[in-house]
Amino acid sequence: MSELSRRALLGTTTVIAASLVAGAADALPVAAAADPVFAAIAAYDEARGRYKATLAEEGTTESQVDALGAEEARATVHVLCTDPATLAGLAAFCAFAARLAAGESVVDASGLGNWFPGSAIGRPDLPSAEGMFFETLERATRRLLPTT
Repeated sequence: MSELSRRALLGTTTVIAASLVAGAADALPVAAAADPVFAAIAAYDEARGRYKATLAEEGTTESQVDALGAEEARATVHVLCTDPATLAGLAAFCAFAARLAAGESVVDASGLGNWFPGSAIGRPDLPSAEGMFFETLERATRRLLPTT
């Protein structure tokens, strides 16, 4: 599958998930409390914020940057392996992956299919970020969406 079609598929998946929860905005506070993916995304956002802040500081050492990059990678793996428990969580999960695919993270230009965050945290056995996303997406959609 080409990188372009992977990005298109990821974008389409995000739109579909978001449309499934359209009109469910009133339920988001309840969903956030009941769905572990929201806490995982918040933890990622905090780790990403620390990483970016450290990069902006003068006198930051390479070991500090590496440590915070590993923290961000752990947080990324946690989100990508957390099954959304609600449709709102599924939409948030897809939006998170779209953020990653758009370049918001330590992902380089090679894309999610070629980024292996497990290598930054001593887990070379983990699949690519793209692989983790699609595995979790499949589990969540099988559980949350009606089948015909």
